[in-house]
Amino acid sequence: MASANKPTQTSIVSGGRRKVHSTWPDHTEMVEEYDVQTEELLVRKWKRPTALGGGGEWDFEIGEPPKTFNPDQDLLAPSNENPIFLRKDIADKFQWRVRNLPYPLEVYDVSVDHEKQQIVIRTSNKKYFKRFDIPDLNRLQLRLDPTKLTFSHANNTLIISYQKPPLVLQEEVEKKKQLAKAKQEKPAKDGDVECAQQ
Repeated sequence: MASANKPTQTSIVSGGRRKVHSTWPDHTEMVEEYDVQTEELLVRKWKRPTALGGGGEWDFEIGEPPKTFNPDQDLLAPSNENPIFLRKDIADKFQWRVRNLPYPLEVYDVSVDHEKQQIVIRTSNKKYFKRFDIPDLNRLQLRLDPTKLTFSHANNTLIISYQKPPLVLQEEVEKKKQLAKAKQEKPAKDGDVECAQQ
């Protein structure tokens, strides 16, 4: 993003996580949660203002939303057997998991739609279909490369991996440097709140 669109950031340490809250001038918000010990990115979620100016819903880019079933108010609960799609990256790869898919590996077809710049998951038995993009690549205006895409299946979970391009890895190194610098300036203790940065 351009420097004119640089966000205001605050950070807090809570429950073993460093939570970094960024707000842009257009009121778009992003929260990233890092493990304090490993500096692994656990959650990245976005909230964009609605057309009427109010706050929208949180959209989870990495990690999964907390389960919120209230038996006093909700009439139905989602089945525990429905497929659950979530992103959980590893050091050198973007990675998505689709839990509760019991079919053998040969049933799955994972490919790149070049025109829409999305990854597409299909099953030959027509039981599951999903399209998704990689927001990190979109923000950097990088195109999908099908040679970087792999998938495997184990324990009723389809695992899709995409090799991170050097530009993304470089950005992640810069973010880790910023986190390390913040940690050196003030070691993380539960409940610490850091000043806004611009």
